[in-house]
Amino acid sequence: MFVHLRFGRLATAFLLVSLGWETPATAGDPASPYWFTGVGTLPDGDPDSVARVISGDGNVVAGFSGQPGLGSPSVAFRWRRDTGLERLNALTPAAADFGATLSLPRGLSFDGSIAMGLASSEYDGQSPIVEALQTVLWDAAGNITPLGTDRFQTPARNNPDFPSEAISDDGQFIAGILFGREESARWSEANGLETLGHLNNLGDRGTLASDISADGSVIVGSSLSDYDGQLTSTIRQAFIWTESNGIKGIGASPDGELRAIDATAVSADGLTVVGSGITSGGDSVSYRWTASDGFVSLGEFGVTSLSGDGSVVVGRRSSRVATIWTAPRGLLDVQEVLSEIGLANDIAGWELFVVTDISHDGRVITGEGRNPQGIVEGWVATIPEPAIVGIAALLLSCARTVRRFER
Repeated sequence: MFVHLRFGRLATAFLLVSLGWETPATAGDPASPYWFTGVGTLPDGDPDSVARVISGDGNVVAGFSGQPGLGSPSVAFRWRRDTGLERLNALTPAAADFGATLSLPRGLSFDGSIAMGLASSEYDGQSPIVEALQTVLWDAAGNITPLGTDRFQTPARNNPDFPSEAISDDGQFIAGILFGREESARWSEANGLETLGHLNNLGDRGTLASDISADGSVIVGSSLSDYDGQLTSTIRQAFIWTESNGIKGIGASPDGELRAIDATAVSADGLTVVGSGITSGGDSVSYRWTASDGFVSLGEFGVTSLSGDGSVVVGRRSSRVATIWTAPRGLLDVQEVLSEIGLANDIAGWELFVVTDISHDGRVITGEGRNPQGIVEGWVATIPEPAIVGIAALLLSCARTVRRFER
């Protein structure tokens, strides 16, 4: 019996190594590709830090120190893997005062050298003015540049100029919404503002862009439509816009079982969309969609982003369970995955709420959680290659079973 169990353990270890996974005994070593860290907090701001987006190469994270919500002061930050946390400049004159600042990063270029988001340019002596929010860019040194109303032609002074939602890998294209016109648009220095148009069916009333592909040629979001044509009720439809075909509804599965309501994110290659939908029975679910394969229901899973090729989807289950999805294994608890690759000590005392974003290669994730001191803090972690994350978790489970028999 001992010989067979010993062989089973060695065989499992061999399979893990052959798949490129370290065994739990080595995964926490400094030379290991697997690691977990909190991003820290800014010394002069709110103790909470919220990590929102990660660069395509996985080396830079952007977020803010403060409480979520447009009504609360917040200080934008950028975290680099090699240098740590840095404060990004603000627009308000009293930027040195945390309570006077409202800055919210929304996107990063591929290498993280350009950050994009919203910032308020006015301060009333007590708090930053939400109505003065506008789209801004931060450069590699953290300097801030407002893009301004002259570029985005917003008709309403008391609304954000161009609420930006996403930026292309090279930083040249930004997708966002024109408030006051309920219309989505793409902006670039070369072409200016390009509106995306509307869906013609069901009396389309407006569109809300949410994400953009790596090259800026694909944008996804949701469309607000009149249900009965009389403006008495509305429904939402997920849309995809491409340079070649314009705006189109993603629609529903062929059997009518699932209808796409919102498109939350698009993969870097522009081929895979994830979002929320509703079943024929009225249940809310998330979905993954491609033009070639159609819909895959992800169940009750709040999706936030996906890898560059769409093979890994991230988000949360319930309200406080950071989760990833892969086709081979379905939904996986991130804390369990990290423990299984030997990072149990690193995440001890942490509660990981949500994965907010993922790198293009599907290997680096960022999110929000509560650290061992009870403070909300952003975090960054590496995970195995998408193709083997589920297989490796299964093999490690087998290894644990073998060890139990050996005791």
